[in-house]
Amino acid sequence: MTVGINVVGSFLLGMLLVLSGDWFTDQTRAALGVGFLGGFTTFSTFSVQAFADIEAGEPGRAFVYVAVSVFAGIGAAAAGYYLARAAT
Repeated sequence: MTVGINVVGSFLLGMLLVLSGDWFTDQTRAALGVGFLGGFTTFSTFSVQAFADIEAGEPGRAFVYVAVSVFAGIGAAAAGYYLARAAT
């Protein structure tokens, strides 16, 4: 579940980078990006889940979780960025 939230949040942050100048003031962008989406995609939850998998004797699962979160998050951020850029 955390992976999905991190990917969706990354996608929305990517879109926010493009749309912020047209739709939002700098203060609104900061509130949405740092406030709402920052709270939505909590790095602390990500870290605790990876650690819990390692502690449970599942280092392979932790590695896959971290890899998927990072690469899918970057991919989702890029997709959100380019989708929003194409729409403007």
